[in-house]
Amino acid sequence: MKSSSSLREPLTGTSNITGNQKENTWQEIQLIEARRRQLLRRSELPYWKILTYVEGTCLRALFSDWLLGMTMLVFFSVRLQVYLSGTLPDFAREVSRLSIDVIGGFLSIDVI
Repeated sequence: MKSSSSLREPLTGTSNITGNQKENTWQEIQLIEARRRQLLRRSELPYWKILTYVEGTCLRALFSDWLLGMTMLVFFSVRLQVYLSGTLPDFAREVSRLSIDVIGGFLSIDVI
């Protein structure tokens, strides 16, 4: 059985931009299956234990992509300030006065 470091390796042999699929070698198929089984075994773990994994989740992208990390940091800081003080921060009030297109563009970063 491969170690959890095999989850860090990107999968190869998937479809390209035109939709044509490359034939996977037997070793690649075994790697994909081992990776899939590792992720499947995690689903039987307790909830708190599942949350500690970074590989195979969106947390890896959150930690490696600085733009996504900064966006989530702003989002959570605003939510924390609203929770603690009960009022919106000044910059959030200014954003609410802007056009809905600008707000939608800012919030679409959270969705990506």
